[in-house]
Amino acid sequence: MALPATCRNLYAPQAFIDCSFVTLVITSTGRDADRSSPETTVGAGAAGVYACTMPAAQFQILLGREVRDTGAAGGKTVQVSGYSVANGVASFNVTLSGGSNAASTEEVFVTFLCIGS
Repeated sequence: MALPATCRNLYAPQAFIDCSFVTLVITSTGRDADRSSPETTVGAGAAGVYACTMPAAQFQILLGREVRDTGAAGGKTVQVSGYSVANGVASFNVTLSGGSNAASTEEVFVTFLCIGS
């Protein structure tokens, strides 16, 4: 979706910027392709750490991260770290607390706001 950027001059042409949301949904089997944004990847989890990628933008803002547990256990938290951009691809790690991968009753949600192309 293109949004007009703020202009300094009333008579100058308006510039448009790209603005999109990127969502990753990680389950016990890996990336949920039906609910995750296209062109995103999630590597196999090892001790609760998932290597993830998404298309890079000029600015990426982490909007939210959450673990939803439909079971009785609950209590895990999620961190996003190791963020880097190279060759148009943004790479980062999603880490679950407790040192274990997502259980069958857990879903991990990570959402970014990406601005510019």
